[in-house]
Amino acid sequence: MGAGGMTGSLAAGFLTENYHPKWSFLLYSLYGMIVVLLGLNLDKEAEEDDEEEQQKDSKQLNRTFKEEFMVSINEIVEALKMPEIYLTLLFYVISSVTQPGFGTYSYYFQMEVIKFSKFQYAMFGVLGYASLSLGTAYFNMYLKDYEVRTLIRWAVLLDIFGCAMNYCFAKRWNL
Repeated sequence: MGAGGMTGSLAAGFLTENYHPKWSFLLYSLYGMIVVLLGLNLDKEAEEDDEEEQQKDSKQLNRTFKEEFMVSINEIVEALKMPEIYLTLLFYVISSVTQPGFGTYSYYFQMEVIKFSKFQYAMFGVLGYASLSLGTAYFNMYLKDYEVRTLIRWAVLLDIFGCAMNYCFAKRWNL
């Protein structure tokens, strides 16, 4: 995701700075067609994998869709009975519902008030995806053995700090 995001942001910066937006939409549409074609190809590979899997497990061969669905629902219900699962899920739901989105306002502020160019704005996307890649590597090296609630606590504290810095930037206190 990080590599694809960086590549897409670089392409977007170049295209929006040098060409009419119609070319960006055309390229984006072509990428969509590539994804569709690759998705259609997955069916063939998935069918081959399914045949091998069915030969290995004869019990699941006779299950209907309804039986498979009910088994999945029962497993989800059992997982939701564990406090580690339902409290984490509750946190994410409440966080998503109560956290406002300021993407449109931020874009306007950066383009019209700060006067970033379209290319500079796209480079912030590259920086964001590079940070995603580095953060993923850091997590895998140092944080994967920590409890989820500890990591959420750190994330909330960092988010509070980041929001305060965004507020200072919007109020232009950095000047």
